[in-house]
Amino acid sequence: NNNNNNSNNNNSKSNSKDDDDIMLSRTSSTALKAVYPDTMPQAAVGATLKWCDSARHDFLVRNGLADEEAAKRQLSGFVMRSNAVEFLVPLEEWSEKVRCEASLHIACTVARVGRTSLAFRLSMASEDGTPLARVESVVVAVDPEDITKAVVVPCADHYKELCQPDVFGSIHVQPLSRNPRPTDSYIWRTMVRKSDCDGLHHINNAIYGTLLEDARAAATRAGAIPDAAPVDCHHGFPRGALIEFLGQPHEGDALNVAVWYSEESGSFYFEFFMDDGKVVSKASLFCGDKVVTNVANFVGSSMIRPAASSKL
Repeated sequence: NNNNNNSNNNNSKSNSKDDDDIMLSRTSSTALKAVYPDTMPQAAVGATLKWCDSARHDFLVRNGLADEEAAKRQLSGFVMRSNAVEFLVPLEEWSEKVRCEASLHIACTVARVGRTSLAFRLSMASEDGTPLARVESVVVAVDPEDITKAVVVPCADHYKELCQPDVFGSIHVQPLSRNPRPTDSYIWRTMVRKSDCDGLHHINNAIYGTLLEDARAAATRAGAIPDAAPVDCHHGFPRGALIEFLGQPHEGDALNVAVWYSEESGSFYFEFFMDDGKVVSKASLFCGDKVVTNVANFVGSSMIRPAASSKL
């Protein structure tokens, strides 16, 4: 009996240590170098999403939820459902803090756990501790044999132990347009390049951040932005972006990007669609000074899709 008691005590201590480890890992901070040479600050959305990808994979590896090699290949069993980015500093401060080879610190945690989906929340700061951006990414667990099929989140109980729904504060971005794209919206055409794709052979989620800026610049050059739009809306540093992923374009696919500007919201809206009309992504890019909406109002429980919604 004494041996059993000792064993139980040891197990209790071991479990307590494991619990402590889980508690300590609920928020994982990753230090990165800002490789940002000769790049316009308007590329901030795509760059921020790339850095957050690295931090999120680091978080998964540290918590034993993905092996390191799989994380490197971006094959951790999930595809992106949405990204919301809020920038917390103006252009001048971003340019100062996010210079070439500057150190950035990105903290990551789990914000919500659904049946087939997870929400990660990330906070990015400069090397002197200045908050730069907040990001929320919703991912969907997928079948490795068919990445268009959603499955139940693996290790869901582990993710729930790591969940901290209120950490890093609320994220505010402009919601997506609920209206159909205008018939006179500007259409920018491009093609999915090999370098746009990740290990799952579809456009990497961070590339959409760059495509938003390319499409906005093309619309500006074409004179498709209303004269009433503030100057900052033509080339200005964005305050935030929201991107929803509805399909998976692959290398060589022709991609059409509809762009239009709303004076009411001070935002650009985008619709990515294939030549057959299938919409694969919708997005908003907020550049003005109007009040924006808490991300929880539109990237919440409605984004956690049941397994029956298998087409991403």
